[in-house]
Amino acid sequence: MLYVFYGLLIGLGTSSAHAGAVVAIMLSFDERRQIALKIFTCGTGFGSSFMNFALPIMITTTGWKTSMLFLASISAFIILFATLIEVEEKVKPQDREQSYIAMNHPIAFRIPSEIMERKDSRMTPANSLDAPRSSISHFYSSRRTNPFSQAITLHKRSHWFPLKSMEFSLLLIASFIFSAATITPVLCLYDRMRQKYFEINVISAILSTFGIANSVARLVVGFASSFKCCGNTLLMFIWIVVSSTSTICSNYLNTPWQFGVFAAVYGAAIGGINVLEPLVLGETVSNEDLSNGLGLVLLAKGIGFLIGPPLIATTYDLRKSYEICYLLCGIIMFVAGLSVILIVFVRTKHLRLQQKTKIPQQRFIGHFDETTAEYSELTEQNESLDITN
Repeated sequence: MLYVFYGLLIGLGTSSAHAGAVVAIMLSFDERRQIALKIFTCGTGFGSSFMNFALPIMITTTGWKTSMLFLASISAFIILFATLIEVEEKVKPQDREQSYIAMNHPIAFRIPSEIMERKDSRMTPANSLDAPRSSISHFYSSRRTNPFSQAITLHKRSHWFPLKSMEFSLLLIASFIFSAATITPVLCLYDRMRQKYFEINVISAILSTFGIANSVARLVVGFASSFKCCGNTLLMFIWIVVSSTSTICSNYLNTPWQFGVFAAVYGAAIGGINVLEPLVLGETVSNEDLSNGLGLVLLAKGIGFLIGPPLIATTYDLRKSYEICYLLCGIIMFVAGLSVILIVFVRTKHLRLQQKTKIPQQRFIGHFDETTAEYSELTEQNESLDITN
């Protein structure tokens, strides 16, 4: 019972600390957020790789109790440094309304409409100076240049607001589906190798290979994702396909070295996916929705972890075969990969739609002749007005 309680505390503390660190990094950086998050993932990968080598040596030399005290002291230092983190409070999303201005006063006042109008405009004829200007170009330019044309009204967003984004919804579905199948191959690997009559030392070495490959992949993928040529979403899809393929192909393995290769490949794939998921999330939602988005992703992953292993265990009890369980896990992972690759298509379609919404507009540069009251055109050039902003 104590081991169960210890496992619950370790899982809860690790997931909460990781989620809090990701949110703090994303909220503290705007322009260089991706670089900061990649440095964070490289740091976790380096720490995991180092502890995988150092902890077994420490256990054999000093024993379990001393090793646990050493890990507890490291956790205490982490808590000390975590208390020094200060995250700037972000301004709430703003509603901008025409003809109002927000001052340091609880009551906003209305500005007379005469102040909001401009008698001079380049887009209207020069001989009608007394006519009110109400063209689209005047309205658009006034909203950008006139400080009295906008009012800032704060409002509260719903915690479910990120679900309005199609890209985030696909990422949420992928996280739920993948988490339902990702832990089962690791949990069943020990019993599966015992059925192959492998020695205990060989089984321990294979499981250690999984942990080492997972840690090294975190470091390598975190470094590789810093290059612009590497698309995070596409790279995440590739790792999901690798994990799905290796899980299905494990049904044809018989020798210990084959299981060792499977453990290394699968561990590297899981490590790469864990690194890339926060990066893809940062590209999907805005700064105001980072906390809510990460909370929804963690909720989906938690539900997947609760549903997946019992479902696979029920399948094993009915069929008495791990091959069917691994095949089912591989298919589920592949479905999660399809959801991830759809993010790329949705994003591409959205970018194309933005390009189509740019309307070409003619702008004339010339001079006005007061004697003839005529406008002489000198040059003509094309511009584009983005109506989406």
